[in-house]
Amino acid sequence: MGEPLLRRVFASLSLVAGMACAAVAGDVPPGTEPSPPPSGPPGREAPADAGESASSLGIDNALGDVRSSRRVTKIYGGSVKVKEPTIAIPTVQTPHVAQPQAPLPVAPQLPQAPDVAFASSGGTAAIPDERGWKQLEPGLEYGEFSFIAARYERPTGEERPPRATLRVVRIDPARFEFVLCAASDGGVPLPLGRWADRMGLVAAINASMYLPDGRTSTGYLREGPHVNNARHGERLGAYFLAGPDGLARAAGVPTAAVEDGTRVDIEALEGHYRLVAQNFRIISEDRRIVWAADNRPVAVAAVAQTGDGHILFLHCRQPVEPYVLAQRLLNLPLDVRTVMYVEGGAQAGLLLRSGGLLFERYGRSAAAILLGDPPAPSLPNVLGIRRRQVVEK
Repeated sequence: MGEPLLRRVFASLSLVAGMACAAVAGDVPPGTEPSPPPSGPPGREAPADAGESASSLGIDNALGDVRSSRRVTKIYGGSVKVKEPTIAIPTVQTPHVAQPQAPLPVAPQLPQAPDVAFASSGGTAAIPDERGWKQLEPGLEYGEFSFIAARYERPTGEERPPRATLRVVRIDPARFEFVLCAASDGGVPLPLGRWADRMGLVAAINASMYLPDGRTSTGYLREGPHVNNARHGERLGAYFLAGPDGLARAAGVPTAAVEDGTRVDIEALEGHYRLVAQNFRIISEDRRIVWAADNRPVAVAAVAQTGDGHILFLHCRQPVEPYVLAQRLLNLPLDVRTVMYVEGGAQAGLLLRSGGLLFERYGRSAAAILLGDPPAPSLPNVLGIRRRQVVEK
């Protein structure tokens, strides 16, 4: 019986030693499931005490500590003592040579660059101030802000997240009046530059999206007696209002505003304004994103109001998800309140002629990036600004 017992002992010892080595190497024996990794915020390392360490599993750090020189004193309840053979595990001994410890250099503490950066567009305008704005003339400022255009900011591997540039015209309604350029008012659709030449505009942006007829706005649109579309769209929750009448002025309403239609009585309000344009909301008055999070990337033109009553013309030429843009708008130094989407894609445009800056830009698509920009699109409805002769109070 001595020989069978020895075979069983050898088999048992081989299994024990194999499992110990596999555990140290991180392998999982057949028939067992690995433990899930410790939970925690993505991108951060797990704390040192999270999960099971090698010591908690009963495995020492060095393979040399897996000892097999013990004696088996009882097998299957018997009293036969069998000497266990020693399992030789080769180890490599490296001589330790003491090296003098040189002090590590201390890296200087550099200020961390913010994610938002000003991107110069040339021209002779004044350099941007600490907020990232160029003062073009009294009541008119311009800024370019670079931001990460991906929904998830952490790159994977060596891949860099895509970036986009947001161009912003900041307007004081007391110094500039807003006008509607509509092809339905006895004209034809024109590019922004042609509208600016005809109407004497300093800056211009889309007034609204339009229907397949190429003229009619998707939402309510009126200036004075001319009505482009008399229908209020049920799903369009943002309104741009400008030019209040005397009664509204006496009541203290703003000269121009972007209103959240879900929070004001727009039917009672819009009759007291000369210019009214209805579009989709991107951000509500209380700074909540109301745009769906599953839209495809497009170039975006938008109009917004700030906390101190300025009007912003916003334009992102590179394709970006509107939801991602909304997230960045809330973090940029813009102080936006209600933000109104006015156009997307190749028709989304912005024009500026002030302070040495002269440009007319439209949205870019993937095809345009490869094949070059197409001719400037003709737009049926444009919102522009002109200098006031008298500054309003």
